[in-house]
Amino acid sequence: MFVLATLVAEGVSNRVKIRNMSPSGALIEGPLLPRPGVAIQLCRADTTLSGQVVWSQGKHAGLRFRERAVVGDWLPTTNGGQRAVDQAVALAKAEKDAGLLPSARAPLPTSVISSADLMMMAKLVDELADELASDMAVVSKYMNKLQILDIAGQTLKKFAEQ
Repeated sequence: MFVLATLVAEGVSNRVKIRNMSPSGALIEGPLLPRPGVAIQLCRADTTLSGQVVWSQGKHAGLRFRERAVVGDWLPTTNGGQRAVDQAVALAKAEKDAGLLPSARAPLPTSVISSADLMMMAKLVDELADELASDMAVVSKYMNKLQILDIAGQTLKKFAEQ
C-alpha cells in the first residue's frame, strides 16, 4: 500500500505513508513519528481515524485505531485504485509476451557494488518518490509509477542489508 496521509500527534502534523492497513490498525512510515502510547489522528482527505501508537522503530510505527477502519475508504480512487494497478500489470505482461517491450541491452561491465552504494540508491529513490508524492497532481496521474518507485527503494534496501 502506498497512501499518503497526515498524522496528528501532540499538536504536531506530519506527512506519512500508510504501508499497510487493516480495520484495526496500520503500519506507517515517516521521518518524525511519535513514541508508543501517544494518541494520534490519521487523516486523508475527509477521512479521519483516532487511535494510538503501539510501537515505533526508526521510520516505521504501528497504529491501533479506536474505531474500525473501512480500508477501501483510504485507498486512492482518482485513478481506479487497485483495479488500475492490476490493469497496468496485465498490460505490461501482455506487452512482454507479445514482444512489444524493448529487448534487454548488453550487460554493463562487471564492477563491485557495495551495500553502501545500494543504500545510497535506495535513499535517492525514496527521496524522489517522496518529492513526487508531495504533488497531488502527480499522485493522481502516476500513482502506479510511484508504487513501483517505492517497491524499488524497498528492494534496494533489502539487497543492501544482505
